[in-house]
Amino acid sequence: MKRFLITIIMCLICLPTFASDLEELCKEGYGVIINTQVSGEFNGCDYNKIYKLDNGMTFECTEYSYSYNYRPDFYVLKNVKYGDLKYLIDDEEYQGTLYR
Repeated sequence: MKRFLITIIMCLICLPTFASDLEELCKEGYGVIINTQVSGEFNGCDYNKIYKLDNGMTFECTEYSYSYNYRPDFYVLKNVKYGDLKYLIDDEEYQGTLYR
C-alpha cells in the first residue's frame, strides 16, 4: 500500500507537459523513479546506440525510431506491482537498457 501511495504522489508532481501520458501510465501502476536529461543531441534510437545522461548513467537503444531534440528530458518509470521499467525520452517511449 505504501508503494502505491508513493507512486500516486510521484505521478501528481510530474511535469504537466505530458501529463496525459503519465496519467495513463500511473493508472497502469507506473511511477517516476529517475528524472534527468540526455547530454547533448538526441537523434532517436538505433540498435546499440548509446546516449550519455546528465546523471552519469547511459542509455543503450534496442530499437529503431527517429526523433531529434537537444537535451530532452529522460524519465524512467517503474511498475510498482510488476517491477517492469519504461523509458520516456522527449515524451516518447523507447526500448533500451539503462546502465550506471
